[in-house]
Amino acid sequence: MDGWIQTFQRLSMWSFFGIVILLVLVEWAAPRRVASSTLTTRWTGNVALLFLNSYLLRWLTPVAGVTWAAICQRRGWGILSWWQAPEWVAVVVAVASIDLAHYLRHWLFHRNTWLWRVHVTHHSDLDFDFTTGLRFHPIDAVLSTVVLLGTVTLVGAPPLAVLLAELLERASVLVEHANVRVPLRIDRLLRLLFVTPDMHRIHHSRAPGDTGSNLATTFSFWDRVFGTYRATSSSGSAELVIGLAEFDDPKHLRIHWMLAQPFMTDDRRN
Repeated sequence: MDGWIQTFQRLSMWSFFGIVILLVLVEWAAPRRVASSTLTTRWTGNVALLFLNSYLLRWLTPVAGVTWAAICQRRGWGILSWWQAPEWVAVVVAVASIDLAHYLRHWLFHRNTWLWRVHVTHHSDLDFDFTTGLRFHPIDAVLSTVVLLGTVTLVGAPPLAVLLAELLERASVLVEHANVRVPLRIDRLLRLLFVTPDMHRIHHSRAPGDTGSNLATTFSFWDRVFGTYRATSSSGSAELVIGLAEFDDPKHLRIHWMLAQPFMTDDRRN
């Protein structure tokens, strides 16, 4: 088990920083939108939330997904353990199941008033770049981790599958929020399987109905399966207005205001 933990920690750290460095360079070289004047404030607040969430999760959910998967596997918990499927089948099914759980959790966060309150912090960003993928309220982060651990337990996901699923999820969340210009043909091809920045940007649009669409994390086909896919914004414009009107004041880019947001709104987004 210790070997899995160390492997996950190394892969997670290096892949995260590698993707961040790459996205900083790509966003600078080929931006989709001109960065706003609030860039420094936004990045400071969003990165501060990342560190706060990492610290809290280390204390509140000390058992990481890979570690918990090893415990479940050793004790024979979960559907795949009972089924005794071949290793490669178990890995594929588990990775898909974890990504489906991310989709369903995200769908519920947009349908339930109380869960939407803790999710508004993510949507209240006034612009859209890879740091938006770091901007989650601590309650949102904790609930997402609980869903992951519950899914691993129910499915009986092998540690390797959880490792792959978490690496995919972390990379996807950063890339799909990136402020990068992707050629239309390439974007159309990629989004047949994966969530692209142009696809997910619609989810952050203020246009009617956009926020409830394109909820997938890694694999885009979940939106097509469940009818939440939207190829273009309802606004009909390529230049979308990002964020939530009730949080337009730039003060909401600062961490103490972001932490207060769940207690400042009762709006439900569909």
